[in-house]
Amino acid sequence: MRKGLRILVVSFLVFGLAGVCLAEKIYLKSGRVFEGAIVENTEEYIKVQEKDVPLPLTYYRDQIERIEKSATPSVQAPEVKKPPVKAAEVKKPVEARESPAAGELSKVYQNYLEAVAKKSFDDLKKYMPAKDMADMERDAAALGGMDNIFQMIMMMSPKDLKNVTEAISGDTGELKGVAPGMFGGEAQVTISFGQEDGKWKITNISSSESN
Repeated sequence: MRKGLRILVVSFLVFGLAGVCLAEKIYLKSGRVFEGAIVENTEEYIKVQEKDVPLPLTYYRDQIERIEKSATPSVQAPEVKKPPVKAAEVKKPVEARESPAAGELSKVYQNYLEAVAKKSFDDLKKYMPAKDMADMERDAAALGGMDNIFQMIMMMSPKDLKNVTEAISGDTGELKGVAPGMFGGEAQVTISFGQEDGKWKITNISSSESN
């Protein structure tokens, strides 16, 4: 899955998930075995933070065969690596557009948020690259089903952006703004776009929150 909008298993650089200790080995009735840290434990379900998965996933008790202590000391949020910068890359002039006028990329992102809110896989295809959608569909079972996937997408898709700016350079674009953070501060949000079949698709969402 490519950078970023492997919304499901890539960096949780969006909101800075901290490392979680007390790893367990979970055996599912389906035959799947994995290690992770149980971050919520109820009579009906558990929530598990797995390594390389940005958000805790929910597993119901009737899915679980048994749980054992693991020798693994902890689960850490995956490290985010920036792509290498190409030498002597020539870029086309950047065309910047600022709010309050909603531009082309802002409209695409708003439509994307509406598709996520409806949990419509078909609508989401209009705003994400085909490769990412294929990977998402393929990994749905391993990630606890499409409901878990949409839950993660909603968590990682900031809403109520303000101070929005857009920049388009050839077949790539960038939308920047400020949104309420998960921990009470403001998050600086960057949303990257690319062209696919003549349409703008969201390729990466990232943010950093200030205290």
